[in-house]
Amino acid sequence: MYSINSTPDPDLLFSYHLDTLFQELHYLENSWIWKKEKPCLLVTGAENWLGHYLLHILSELDFPLRLVALGQSDLPDYLKNERYQKIEYQTSLSLEDLKKNIAHFQPDLILNAANIRDLKENSFTRLYEQNVKHSEVVCETAISHNVARIIMFSDSTVYGPGEEIAKEDHELNPVLNLGKSFWEAEQIASCYHQPGKTEIYHLRLAPCYGPLITYGATYLAYLMSQGILLGCPENIDQEISVIHGKDIALAAFLIAFAPNPGYRVFNIAGESTSLGQLLRLIEPLIEKKKFLGFSSRLCQIMQVGYQKEIVLPQSLLQFMGKFSENWAEFLDYARFEKNAPYFNQRVAQYIKNLRPLSNKRLKDMLAWTPENTLAEIPQTIAYWEKENWQSWQTEKTSTPYETKVLIPLFDSVSEMVESLQKYSGEKRKETPYKLIDTLDVEVDLKSLWILVERVKSQLPTILLHQRKNKKHFLEIFFLIKKNFLLLLKHEHSIADRKHPHNTSQKIKWLTQRIGEVNGEKLTHYATISVLTHLILQIRRYQKEYATFLKLFPNKSYGFFLGSDIGDIGIVIKIKNGQAKVLFLRKQIDQFPHSWYFPKRVAEFKKIANLDIALGVRLEKLISDLGQNSLPESFLQNFGSDYLLTNIKKEYLEMIGSKASGSPITHYLFINRNGKVDFGFHFIQGQIKVVNNSYINYINVLKDEFKETEAIIQIVRKVSQGKEELAFFKIKTIKRLLAEITSLARVPRVILKFFERSNGNGAKKSKKENKENTEKEEKSS
Repeated sequence: MYSINSTPDPDLLFSYHLDTLFQELHYLENSWIWKKEKPCLLVTGAENWLGHYLLHILSELDFPLRLVALGQSDLPDYLKNERYQKIEYQTSLSLEDLKKNIAHFQPDLILNAANIRDLKENSFTRLYEQNVKHSEVVCETAISHNVARIIMFSDSTVYGPGEEIAKEDHELNPVLNLGKSFWEAEQIASCYHQPGKTEIYHLRLAPCYGPLITYGATYLAYLMSQGILLGCPENIDQEISVIHGKDIALAAFLIAFAPNPGYRVFNIAGESTSLGQLLRLIEPLIEKKKFLGFSSRLCQIMQVGYQKEIVLPQSLLQFMGKFSENWAEFLDYARFEKNAPYFNQRVAQYIKNLRPLSNKRLKDMLAWTPENTLAEIPQTIAYWEKENWQSWQTEKTSTPYETKVLIPLFDSVSEMVESLQKYSGEKRKETPYKLIDTLDVEVDLKSLWILVERVKSQLPTILLHQRKNKKHFLEIFFLIKKNFLLLLKHEHSIADRKHPHNTSQKIKWLTQRIGEVNGEKLTHYATISVLTHLILQIRRYQKEYATFLKLFPNKSYGFFLGSDIGDIGIVIKIKNGQAKVLFLRKQIDQFPHSWYFPKRVAEFKKIANLDIALGVRLEKLISDLGQNSLPESFLQNFGSDYLLTNIKKEYLEMIGSKASGSPITHYLFINRNGKVDFGFHFIQGQIKVVNNSYINYINVLKDEFKETEAIIQIVRKVSQGKEELAFFKIKTIKRLLAEITSLARVPRVILKFFERSNGNGAKKSKKENKENTEKEEKSS
């Protein structure tokens, strides 16, 4: 049936002894894979270490099959080795490429190893795209093409912190973004799992080590080699599990080939050991060459580096991580290039989360457990010492966001600020400045001047208030630091463009710029920083909440910002879910500033032909935003500093009471096709947009269960009562909001929106709804 391929791999010089394993585990002889005529096996993530290990074990068995590898780079060097000559390799750069390749090759088995496992990765968006979305596309496409089995890989970080042995049926509580991404991927896969049709299995890996592996237990050895981990973390006696890469590949092979694995999720872990024992085993194998990342002969002479006598408290590890991140960030901006720091807070948190894993399912169902996993530690360290830890020294160049968005934005804002400094307030022909390209927003110079002057005048008061609140004060401090570094990066980009091939001229130009710094220049940079931050915030809100425009009817809405030095009028016209923003400078300047505030707001609504207008005293708004008290202040000062046409204060209080008394956590909106299009949920008093994975999860339930009440009950049960859903049709909400311009209709709109909340999604009779509406209208 098969033969053994003995051609070696220069990086992975070991054998899996599959011939012996087939004799011991008789169920492998009856594998479902042998019943297929020339089955096709597909491995994603061929360019990373896990993909390499999987292709290494699959290529050891030489039997009639089609072996396909997908990767996001050119053909990896190891696949040029003779051992892998029968493997077909395809570059898969996008999710669309992934779909096309699965459709083209029609695999019987998929091993999805295209995960991010970098402990230094900070972007949850990138983790989500690769670990969650990629897995979802694999599942969705596999089902439509009758793939029999999918093996996916998760991680011990899904369990979160703890000292007890983690079993597969324990409640998951990930604290790291890495663990959260794997947790979401597991949830999505469980929705697609179809026993007997398309079966999806998840392997939760203990901290890994081995050649090529730049993660898990090997990361501890790397930190020791760099002189970063100077002593043992305080939880030295904490029991932990580790696993060699060879055993990961073997476990994946057995679960992939077994006729019936029995469970959907398996822990892959060796026997537990203590953190101290692991570090004591690694320490003598590491050459002491570096201290805090810097090479020094003193390290070798005095044997300075990891010292087992030193105990590092968790608070100190967190501080070291934070310091390392900030120092690396400062250097990144100074040199306009990025280098990932050796150590950060996520790595410190990962070390704290190390815990033992139970592999009972693996033993009971597959009659196999990993060998003594610590036995391969010396060979692993020898491999990396020989490589001089080169694979870890990854440099990140400037991102497209920085070069295509951030730097051009600073250029345009600098031009605006120079114009503001020359602005005297008199009426003259002005050049409008474009703030947000995607919304096609152009702002006049006077409106900008009013806004900047009011912020500058309120800034000392805000900072004085924030000093009392240490948490908010620290947030402002880090915001100032971040903006300072962005300004520094911008200056470097200007120098780079002025003198692209002359380093000495760049240094000379930057030195001159530093020498020019005075009070006026500091004001100039502060204004650039404030405006840039404001525009970036608007862009972020626009991107995050753009879907909510689908709820608004085709009407005109206005914001009137009144201040002592001038007024700002902003009109937002909604049409078919798209917004167009206008600044009405000429119209605002037509009526006297001596009119009292409500009259100016009313006149603004009239001349702009608005359906609803919100009037705000700008000084009060900036103060409330700076003190984080906007919602409370809005209600307290409604009718004086805050005006909202067509809405009475009683209606706002009604909304507040209805919302606070509602058990609903997730509000989901359904499009014309009966699918959930978008939604929002409440987290600690804040409104957050529901992510795509959750929406897809609900839509999968909608396909299976037509009644929304059934879906509400399922989600409530799965979340243990923490999540309550309410569904609304977009066209219904749009129609109700269109009626809000009529004062008599406002209570009805509020009741309609929250009526689902009163009964946890239970349906009410038309008569009861009518009676409640009449009562609310009378009380108002």
